[in-house]
Amino acid sequence: MAEPTSLPPGPRLPASLQTAAMVFAPERYLLRCQRRFGDFFRLRLVGAGGFVIVADPATVKEVFTGPPEVFLAGEANRPIESLLGAHSVLLLDGPEHLRQRKLLLPPFHGERMRRYEKIVERATEREIVSWPLDKQFALLPSMREITLEVILRGLRHGGGRSLRRAQRAAARRARALRQPTPVRAPCAHG
Repeated sequence: MAEPTSLPPGPRLPASLQTAAMVFAPERYLLRCQRRFGDFFRLRLVGAGGFVIVADPATVKEVFTGPPEVFLAGEANRPIESLLGAHSVLLLDGPEHLRQRKLLLPPFHGERMRRYEKIVERATEREIVSWPLDKQFALLPSMREITLEVILRGLRHGGGRSLRRAQRAAARRARALRQPTPVRAPCAHG
C-alpha cells in the first residue's frame, strides 16, 4: 500500500454540524459525502477528532486484511471506549487483542453456529410476517430487530417475558445513544 501524502478532502462544515449529521442521519450524510468527495473523504467529529472514511471495497479489504501492527484498530476505536468499555476486544491491539479474541471464538464454531442458524431463521420468519405486502417500507428497523433477537437469544435470554424484557432494555439503551448529548467543545479551528 502506498504511503498517503495528505488527508483526503471532506466537508467544510464545523465539527459540531458534522457530528449532528452523523447522529441524526448517518447513512444519508455518509452517502452524500461519498457522492461529493469520492470513496475517500475526511470527517471531523466533536469529541472524537478526525476520521478518514474509506468506501472503496478493495481498499476496505486491504485495511481489514493488512498487517495488524500497521492498522491499529484498537487505537482507531478509542473514541467509542465509553460505549464498549476499556477492555473490549474492539479497543485492543497486539497480543492482548489476540488473547481476548481467543476467549470469544469458541462460541462461534461448529455445532454452536448450526444452532445460531435456527435462531436466525426463526427470528427472520417472525419479523417477516409484520412486513406490509402492498407498500414500500424501511428495511433497516426490521434488520435491527432480527439482529437484536439473535444476539439476545444467543446470550441465553430464552424467550417469552425474559426475551421481551431484554429487548425493551436494549431498545431503551439504543434510543439513549441516539439522543444528542451536550458536549463542551474547544473553540479551536481545523
